[in-house]
Amino acid sequence: MEKSLLCPSYFAKSGANLFGIKDANGEVQYLKQTVEIDSTFVEETQKGSQAEGRFRFSGKCIEKGCTQWESESKSCGLAQKLIHTFQKTVEGKVIPDCPIRAKCRWYSQEQALACVNCNEIFRNSEIDFIQTI
Repeated sequence: MEKSLLCPSYFAKSGANLFGIKDANGEVQYLKQTVEIDSTFVEETQKGSQAEGRFRFSGKCIEKGCTQWESESKSCGLAQKLIHTFQKTVEGKVIPDCPIRAKCRWYSQEQALACVNCNEIFRNSEIDFIQTI
């Protein structure tokens, strides 16, 4: 049986795990370990701009229940679209430590190539990104 994998582009909702924070340069600063968020965190961080535009959350990958799921290849299509669009390569890159890597859907599929392109997406920009494809 395959282990449950995590979606690295999850919504800010109670029970989700915070694993990264967007810094002033727009880069993700990954936490050493995930923090499960609650409804208070969600309410507070939704004031002003959307939390998903400032933080990275993970949650259980729902596979067929997600519009990004590619049934034929049994994989997340968003990871593939990121890699194709941003075309960042692994050569010469230091892959930052990430607290969800061992269970990350994107890493499970694409290995380090997913990691070097992962920093390009936040949930609010993901919607714009998907609409341009």
